[in-house]
Amino acid sequence: MGPLGEADVMFELDKVGPKQTVVSMTERPVGGLIVFASKLIGSVVDRLIKARNTESLRQLNRLLAH
Repeated sequence: MGPLGEADVMFELDKVGPKQTVVSMTERPVGGLIVFASKLIGSVVDRLIKARNTESLRQLNRLLAH
């Protein structure tokens, strides 16, 4: 468990071409402080998680493109 809690993360891979795959990432808080925060200010937590996941996928794309 991290400092803010624990989450289930799911990656989905969709083949869209012979050498192209679209990766999507879904994260759901399941333990710790982040679950409590989600109940109080869910939309803010959702936006923060989405921003972090977008950056993670951007970095993954950069690594795979080189």
